[in-house]
Amino acid sequence: MTAVSVYKELALRFAELHRLGVLLMTALAAPALRASAQEPSRETTGDFTWWKPQDVSTHGHEIDLMFDIVLYLTCATCIGVFVFLMVFLVKYRYRPGRQARFIHGNNKLETVWTLIPTIIMALIATFSQSSWSKAKYADQFPAGAEVVRVDVIGKQFAWYFHYPGQDGKFGGRRPDLVNRDASEPEKIIGLDRTDPAGVDDFVTPAMVVPVNRPIVCRTVSVDVLHSFFLPNFRVKQDAVPGLEAQIWFQSTKTSDQVIGSDPANPLSIVDNDVLLELIAEGKTGKELAPATVKIATAKPFDIVCAELCGQAHYRMKGQLYVVTQGQFDKWAAVAQKNALLSGDDDDDDDDDDDDDDDNDEEEQ
Repeated sequence: MTAVSVYKELALRFAELHRLGVLLMTALAAPALRASAQEPSRETTGDFTWWKPQDVSTHGHEIDLMFDIVLYLTCATCIGVFVFLMVFLVKYRYRPGRQARFIHGNNKLETVWTLIPTIIMALIATFSQSSWSKAKYADQFPAGAEVVRVDVIGKQFAWYFHYPGQDGKFGGRRPDLVNRDASEPEKIIGLDRTDPAGVDDFVTPAMVVPVNRPIVCRTVSVDVLHSFFLPNFRVKQDAVPGLEAQIWFQSTKTSDQVIGSDPANPLSIVDNDVLLELIAEGKTGKELAPATVKIATAKPFDIVCAELCGQAHYRMKGQLYVVTQGQFDKWAAVAQKNALLSGDDDDDDDDDDDDDDDNDEEEQ
């Protein structure tokens, strides 16, 4: 048996094994892919359009168009490459008595297959520039009283959302105030309550926004690199420690319209002022229920971290509720009242600490 025949035999065996492996992997993966693309995904993204999550943003269709163009181009290129590969494999296969020829190269051919991808990439960059600019460049963001501004802060392994108060100004956040092990969101992000602009700010573990209004987000992280990803809004922006980035979106539908409602688990918020009054009256257990304000029964969209950020990256998932303007105002009013109440408590604690210090000095 010659070396050529041995090589051909090995090549045939490898091709058969590869074909069987592909069929086996496809058979094993198909049920899992079907399961993952159906019920669990619809719980947080709504119905799929072909294979992408439903787009509910004002500029998502532009991103989808560019995505589809790139996908079709790469598919056409892939098919063309494999067709040429098969043609050449058959046409120039080994045959007895056939003499192989060595070809150094073809400058014209190499120029053509270099220019074509270059032109395609230049066209893609040109046509996508306007969409990219609208989504990423702050000078092209919506402006005015209609804009809702939210700071998005990533932390292993959760998201926190910083809203300005009625003054529309964000209070400062200081690295020396960051306490990653605290239970209060405002302490986790290092919100400075001594800043006059931050007195009425509030921080929440869930993102709540009104429908049909532009939402401008600033992203940052208190520890490692994260990525703020909203699949249904075609939004993805890295959250980098010490570096603020901006992105915006506008929802055309509420969470209820896309995903549905869950009356058993409504979006609600506890009114701490009412809660303290009930506790002072000696109420306990279910008697404290009147302090909980129900906002909406809608299910939330997923907020995903699209950057490998540590061992528990898989569970860094947040919630985004898109609600009506009335529901948003009701939720924000309670959240802001809680923030003002929390600020008063912090002032009382500071006064107590000052008194303790004065007493210590007098004893000395």
